[in-house]
Amino acid sequence: MLLALVAATASAQDFMVDGICYNILSEDDRTVEVTSNYVSYAGDIVIPAEITQDGLTYSVTAIGDNAFIGCSALTSVSMPSVTTIGEQAFCLCDALPSVSMPSVTTIGNYAFIGCSALTSVSMPSVTTIGNYAFRDCSALTSVSMPKVTTIGDWAFGSCSDLTSVSIPATCTSIGDNPFYGCTALKEIVVDENNHNYSAADNALYNKDKTTLIGWPTAKGDITIPQSVTTIGDGAFFFCSALTSVSMPKVTTIGDWAFGSCSDLTSVSIPATCTSIGDNPFYGCTALKEIVVDENNHNYSAADNALYNKDKTTLIGWPTAKGDITIPQSVTTIGDGAFFFCSALTSVSMPKVTTIGD
Repeated sequence: MLLALVAATASAQDFMVDGICYNILSEDDRTVEVTSNYVSYAGDIVIPAEITQDGLTYSVTAIGDNAFIGCSALTSVSMPSVTTIGEQAFCLCDALPSVSMPSVTTIGNYAFIGCSALTSVSMPSVTTIGNYAFRDCSALTSVSMPKVTTIGDWAFGSCSDLTSVSIPATCTSIGDNPFYGCTALKEIVVDENNHNYSAADNALYNKDKTTLIGWPTAKGDITIPQSVTTIGDGAFFFCSALTSVSMPKVTTIGDWAFGSCSDLTSVSIPATCTSIGDNPFYGCTALKEIVVDENNHNYSAADNALYNKDKTTLIGWPTAKGDITIPQSVTTIGDGAFFFCSALTSVSMPKVTTIGD
């Protein structure tokens, strides 16, 4: 994914002032954004509040998409008046330890992905944090976002040094497990006045704890609380120390909910479960058993593989290896059913009519 991001095309410039390239956003409003035009920015950069070009004064309001992408010699950025940071704007700026952004309200998708030297982030005015915005910021230890309303999918994924997160009362939307792989997290705190979300025992839930959004530090043998009916997409993704899971009242398991839980040995799916997304156990190479309650009317399991009830659809076979023959009953292989089965050598599928993504 990161290679694809680096290959993204930078925007063309309208003009350059003091070594910084700009695009005009609006001639009427006299606003501009910082762009790259393949300039490799380095050192300490201050983005001015205003610039003058051809006798006209423009306000600098945004950092454009890809503006600083791959600038590995960039060491600091100050942007006192910028309100918007575009997609991939600081992607792979791996020498950047801090960013000052007091006026920023929107941070785009992938904006700081791979900024491995970034240690702390203060976002006093931010309302929106995009998908994957701070993923792989492995040195990030703390985050302040007092006004945030939206946190995107996987926003802080694999921030392995992140120890605490505070989610304010203002937050109304949280995407798929934003803290997956944050294995050092000691606490997730949700303001008690937040009407949408709650946290307990280092896990993030919706307000009434019927949906488990993410439990990034889950390990050992766990039982999901009785209140939980839905396990969100990627809720346990990359919980490599998780060994067994019981989910007594769950009705819905999201896509890849337990992906890459490499120590997971046992899963029990209750009779209540009516919906399972694409192979939720991919990469669970240590699985010894998938048990589906015999009273479940929708799903079944056999020989460590998960099926629909009548075994016409193979949902996932995470430990498939060597030479295998898919049962005669199976007509459909689901999306990602064999994803990450690196020891699989050959497959025979005598009755299959459909192979998923």
